[in-house]
This record gives sequence, structure tokens and C-alpha cells, in this order.
Amino acid sequence: MVRWRGRYRWQRGLPWLFAAALLLAGLPTHVAMAQARGADRAVRFQADHDYPPFSFVDPATGPSGYDIDLFRDAARRAGLRADIRLDDWLAVQTRLSAGTIDVVPMLVTPERQQRLLFSQPYLQRHHLVFGRRGDRFVASLDQLAGRRVAVQRAGRAWQAMTAVPGARIVLVDKEGDTLRGVADGRADVAVAPSNTAFYARRRFHIDDVVPLSPPVLGSDYAFAMPPDRFDLKRRLDAGLQETIRSGAADRIYLRWLGDLTPASESYRSGMLVALWVVLPLAGIALFFLLRWLRMRRLAATAMHSQRNAEDEALRLLHHDPVTGVFNAAGLRERLGERVARATPFGLVRIDLLDLHLTESITGHAFTDDLLRELGDRLATRSGRPVVASVGRGTFYLVCHDAVDGPTAAAAMDELLALASRRVEIDGVPLDPSCAAGTALFPLHAEQAGPLMRAATIACTAAAAMPGSGVVYTPALDPDPRNLTLLTDLRRAIADRSLGFALQAKFDLASGKVCGAEMLVRWTHPEHGPLPPSHFVPLAERTQVIGEMTLYLIDHAVALCRQWTGHKLSIELAVNVSANDLVDPRVVAGIVEQVREAPGCLVLEITETAVMRDAERALAAVRELRSHGVRISLDDFGTGNASLTYLRQLRPDEVKIDRTFIAGVIGSETDRAIVRSTIELAHSLGAKVTAEGVEDEETLDWLRRVGADSAQGFGLALPEPVALFHRRVGFDAGAADA
Repeated sequence: MVRWRGRYRWQRGLPWLFAAALLLAGLPTHVAMAQARGADRAVRFQADHDYPPFSFVDPATGPSGYDIDLFRDAARRAGLRADIRLDDWLAVQTRLSAGTIDVVPMLVTPERQQRLLFSQPYLQRHHLVFGRRGDRFVASLDQLAGRRVAVQRAGRAWQAMTAVPGARIVLVDKEGDTLRGVADGRADVAVAPSNTAFYARRRFHIDDVVPLSPPVLGSDYAFAMPPDRFDLKRRLDAGLQETIRSGAADRIYLRWLGDLTPASESYRSGMLVALWVVLPLAGIALFFLLRWLRMRRLAATAMHSQRNAEDEALRLLHHDPVTGVFNAAGLRERLGERVARATPFGLVRIDLLDLHLTESITGHAFTDDLLRELGDRLATRSGRPVVASVGRGTFYLVCHDAVDGPTAAAAMDELLALASRRVEIDGVPLDPSCAAGTALFPLHAEQAGPLMRAATIACTAAAAMPGSGVVYTPALDPDPRNLTLLTDLRRAIADRSLGFALQAKFDLASGKVCGAEMLVRWTHPEHGPLPPSHFVPLAERTQVIGEMTLYLIDHAVALCRQWTGHKLSIELAVNVSANDLVDPRVVAGIVEQVREAPGCLVLEITETAVMRDAERALAAVRELRSHGVRISLDDFGTGNASLTYLRQLRPDEVKIDRTFIAGVIGSETDRAIVRSTIELAHSLGAKVTAEGVEDEETLDWLRRVGADSAQGFGLALPEPVALFHRRVGFDAGAADA
């Protein structure tokens, strides 16, 4: 299927060429790079030069492989000029991180998503454990402790195996060479992607190295881009969708990945092997013959066990090991068959809600039993639907009778009734909480991937109402503005057009302004004023939130320096996100800025921010406090571990959440909570601020029970700096003079 003629002598000089290329890439060419990002230049695509069947250099045709053909087709349909080159994998990754190339195919991991932008996934890839024929079945990577395991250097399998205690890692430069390590005795087993490994078996004729495990380390495979290339992502996604819709993606898949397993041994070769073994033994004495027969029987038993293990490994390529129903690969195959028939059907997604909470209380084995029970129940639904488990707690069903809105709603009602019925496991009763979403073929999508996406969007909408089902409509699609919003937000930070407002905080004893909270505001040049709820969550999913936080603190420090220099004793608070606390660069940036105005700045931190990574967050708080930054625990009472983190943080201020303040006059329970919070905070040396104060009666009650300060729309709205200065009697113009 693919011609491979090995390496050439000139390749020995490639490391020097790579070093020179990387040196040139690091030169200060900011202006040239900016020009190179013009819309009229070719899209620079690079991939591993020795990674068959996905990418490699064919001496006759140049760059070849599955990734190459797929990108060429998608780029052509997107109207992009493709500049395709192959190189050493480490050099390719370095160039992508530096932004000197545009597109690289790679596995999608959480760590890579933090620093790169990815296209829509176009392949689901899994790893397998390979070993010598006759070796024992491997149910999970934990069973490889104590064994020599061949993995690719700095690859996904290497990352996973470093977490397995006792595993003896054997590093190789290429994933295909992991199986050769097993064949030549350097390793006991290999962990490698299934497609690459099966290709290596055929290429190197190592049929005695076979899969021993179910699929592990499942990951999406997509095109990676620098984090600011939203324009390229949008065009490449459109091209990929057209490639999939046209059927070209299927043809490319069949050409490169459709059949990578070696042909089975023939009956004739088996007979030759048998004769080679039996004939030398024909003249041996009866004693040795009987002994041979006994050994043969034992070997047959072992072979039978091995064949069972291999059969199980092959079955699990398309089936979920926990529930026994289809997995993602099996679902896509069945969806492809249904799409080919061109008859209407519905794809229903069912999510088991709060599974992580159930698992944290009952354990992994309990939730495995729960998932098996749900899989069995869903499979009993009338019409014998195709059932698949894709991710823990996520099921898809291909329902032949869900062909329009009413029939889809009826199918979801029936499935939710099945899934939500009480289950008892090990004597523990449980009422599962589920949500469902449905997409219809061909109304909503004509290919498997887009159909699954539409069902996911519908199910996400239904999750806000547990026990309900939602049929997909285009109105549910995420706002397309979000694709470019982060780029625009970065631009607003860079050109300092991102705004902010100040909301006053009042001392309850004197009635005077004692502080303010800085709140971000943004008037988009095209979309007009945008509420923080529209762009802050997007920023928090990327490193933009750190840029925005440092931008606001820069302005806050400038105001603090101005106030302190003119004897205006007012503290200024800035909100800090969970991502900021665990980002050393943001923490260091805050420390560097507050040196110019010590003692004035307050950072408002929520319990949720601390709980995400308590150890790193608390270390960051200690570092900030040591440089004169005061800490306020915001939205107190809404988290899950308030007392625990109140004790560890020992904040300078506790802000009681508005949900307790709004009903405090009419609720004895809320009054009791607020009183006890004030007493607890004061006992730890912290001041107490009440948020969301809307009326004078609430203000008087808070003053009587000992609250120190208050904030809310009933006292002061967020306002521009000039109006806030007028409120506190500060003449900024005179101060500057």
C-alpha cells in the first residue's frame, strides 16, 4: 500500500539543518513574521517525516500519508494554498510553539489545549499494549508494573507510563520501533497507537508481536495551530466539514488506514511448520513421544488462552470494556452504515449527571456496576437500538423510529424513564439523574461527526433541566462570535481600550466610602457593549484571563499610587480567577506590579478558585500576602468547603454572598447564617463585607449585627473613575498638577 525505501545518507546531516533552522527561527523578525501572516501566503503545514502511515517521505512522490492527503483536500476546499513539508518531530513541535509554522497534526491532550488551538477532531485514536504471542492478557496499564515497556520518547504513552509505579521504561525515537524493541528482546511489551503499530508489524514482518490489551489512552486527533489563529481554524474547519460531507475523508481513511493488519498464516505454511516440528521427533523413543504429547497439550491450552486474549483485544477495539456496548469507534462505524442507507433516524445522547460526585462517594467499582446496568437497560428499549458508551457516563443510541420532533421526544421520554429508574447496587439504592438530546438524520446533519456534535449540543442544553430531553435546533449552536472574540479581547488589552468601572464599598460605622471593587467593562468595536458574563468565561478557558488580570491590576496599581500620594485612604479590590492562582507567570506579574503601591491593593478570591488546586493556590496566596497584597474571600458561603479554606487562607476580609443578604430580613435561617459568619470571621481577625445590599432596612440590620462594610446596587452602582472620584471628593486634575 505504501512504498518505503529507508533512509539516505544525506539524512545524516539533518540534525545540523534542524539546528540551523531553529536558530534562524529565533531571530528577532517580528515585522517579517507579521507580514508572513498575511492572508495571501500559503499555509505552512509540517508533520513528522518518519511516522507512517500518517506522514512520511516517499522517495518517489515526496510527502505522503493519511495526514498529508486529508490536509491537502481540506485546504483545497477551504481555498488555502498548502505548503507541506516534513521534518523531525521535535523540531516540528518547537516551530509550532514559536509560531513559525501554521498547522501540525497531533493528538489532542489537555496540556496541548492550554497552549494551542485545534481544529475539529477528524479521527479518534487509541493505543494498544503489544507483546509476544503467548504472553498474558493486559487489562490496564497498571498491570505493566515491573515490566520493560517500550514507548516513544516524549509521546503520549511515555507520559502515561511515567505514572505507573515500577514500570521499567525503554525509550525509542519512533513509535513504530517500539514493536521492534519487543521483537529483539529489549522490551517485554510495547505501548503504541494501534494504526502505527499495525503498520510497523507489516513493514518489519514481526507477526509474532500481537495486541494483548483493549484500547487504552483514547484521544482525539486534529490539526493544531498557534493559539491566535482563529481565522485559520474557522477556514480549516469549514474545509474539513466539506471533505467529510463529500465522502473524500472516508476514501482517504480506507486508502491509508483501512487494513493495516498482516494476512493470517496460510494452511500450507502451517503444515510446513507442523512437519518441521513432527518429523525430527518421529524416531524418538516412546518415552520422549509421550512427553512431547504432554507438552503439546499444555502448549495448546496456552495457545487457546492466548487466542481468547487476542479475540478479546480485537473485540474491545469496537466495544466499551465496562458496559460491553459499542465504543466511539464502533458507534462511528454503525453510524456510517446507517448514513449510507440514507433512511431517516435519530441519534440520542444521554448523559448521566453528577457521576463524578457518585464516584467520589461510592468508588470506581460501584459506578462501573451502575454504568453496566444503564447500558443493559438502554439496550432493552423497543426497536433494538444501537447503543454506545462514549466517555464515562455518556451514551449514544441510534433509534430507527425517531424520525421527527414528536417521535424523537417520545423516544427520549422512554429512554429517560428507563435510565432514571431506581437501581440498587450492593444494597445501596440510587436514583440516577439524566439528560437527553437528539439530532435527526438527515435534517440536522448528513455525516456521523456533525450528527454527534448536534446531539451533544442538544444534550448540553437539556443538562440544565435534569430528567428532560431536547431536540436539536440551530438556535442552540454556540455564538459564532466566540471564534474571534478572544482575538479581539487580546487586541483590546494590547491597545488598552478594555475598560473598567469602580463600585464603591461603604464603612457601616461612618457611612463613608472605604474602598472600591474594579469591574471589567468592554465596548466591542463591532458588537457594542458586552456583559462580562459573555467574554470572561471564554477568557478563563485560555491564557487570556491572565493577560486581562494583569491589565486590570496595572490600572488598579496606578490608581492606588495616585490615591496614596494624596492621602486618600481607600483600598481597591480586583477579582482573581482560579487560572490566575495556579499560573506562576500571573502571580509573579502581580508581585512585580504591587511593589509600586503596597498595602492598597486587595485581591478577591473565591472558594472555587482555591478548591481547584488547593496546594498551588494557597502557596500563591502566601506569596502575594508576603508582598503586601491583602486577600478577600469573595462569595463566601456558596462553595463546598467554606470552613476548611477560611481556616487555611485566614483572609483579611470575608465577603458574604448576595444570596444570603437579599433575603436576610424575611428569613430567620439567612439571619442566623449571616450572624454566625460575622462572628467566625471576626474571631479570625477578618473584616466582613455584605454584598448585594439593596435597601436601608437591610443596611441597618447589618450595622446592628456587627458587619464592617457593605456593597450593592442599593448603595452605589459601578461607575467610571471620574464619577467615583467625584463621590469621594478627589480632584484628580488637581492631584496630577
